[in-house]
Amino acid sequence: MNANAKALKTDLLRNSAATLADGITTGHDWPNTQDELDRLNSARWLRQAAAEFDRLRAQRLVLLELLGEAAHVIHNLPDEVETQEEADMLSTLKDRIADARVAVLLELAA
Repeated sequence: MNANAKALKTDLLRNSAATLADGITTGHDWPNTQDELDRLNSARWLRQAAAEFDRLRAQRLVLLELLGEAAHVIHNLPDEVETQEEADMLSTLKDRIADARVAVLLELAA
């Protein structure tokens, strides 16, 4: 997995979509050729792909943050939980991991 968030540039997809749809007029009074309709559909698909990349990038950032928090909590815990504060931290961490997992699974199912 590429950890570089800049590797997924969505500007290129959006600019390509704009170029494809540039100069095409749509509406009830203006019939479009099949080529124009194909270009409009291609532009829509490029914009959808860009949105999906952005969504995946945001999801990855949330998961990376969660993993960072988990690593910090787990690293700082002794071998056995000795205080209520440590037990609460661990419980909160487990809940957040479970919530993130459910959110990712729901997103995948959509």
